Amino acid sequence: MNNLWDVAEEMVDEGYFGPIPLSISCYLDYKKIARDLQMNGWYMHYTLRVAVRPYI
Repeated sequence: MNNLWDVAEEMVDEGYFGPIPLSISCYLDYKKIARDLQMNGWYMHYTLRVAVRPYI
């Protein structure tokens, strides 16, 4: 993973947000999903190239 945008795309692909039909997946705004992740405390550990989720 290079950035939260990549994380957002992977989360959608893996079904984290539930099933999303392929016919509408091309309309998703991964940049905005990444922004929401960041607003919820997610961040990238660039040395390890992993996303870190806040402990809740």
